[in-house]
Amino acid sequence: MSIDAIAIIPARLASTRLPRKILREILGKTMLERVYTAASACPLLREVIVATDADEIASVCRNHNWRVEMTSTDHRSGTDRVHEVAQRLLASRSATAETVFVNVQGDEPLARPEHIDALLRPMADGNHQISTIWTPCSAEDVA
Repeated sequence: MSIDAIAIIPARLASTRLPRKILREILGKTMLERVYTAASACPLLREVIVATDADEIASVCRNHNWRVEMTSTDHRSGTDRVHEVAQRLLASRSATAETVFVNVQGDEPLARPEHIDALLRPMADGNHQISTIWTPCSAEDVA
């Protein structure tokens, strides 16, 4: 299975329901660290990049030797942030039209490398252009 895939993790401090949640610790590691660690353990990803508009998040990334790209403060969603970085990579020829960009949400601390692998596997054959992961749930699960 061959695929050129880059994960981009949108990260911001201005969350409204839980301020600064991306840098909050969960059992000794920040939420961002948990997400980045999971993404970077996925063997199908060529690279993992954090996309942020916050200097504090960028500093945390640099302290961990993670690649970080600064983005506009005007974005309305994490997907906009991912798109900005993807366009930049395409323009610099660091990525091609065949590169798959994976939007790994920064506030998903339970994401696992195998989840990302399952997301990418359908696209590796070249017959799929988009993929999403899901979990079945019953009425009892949401009651």
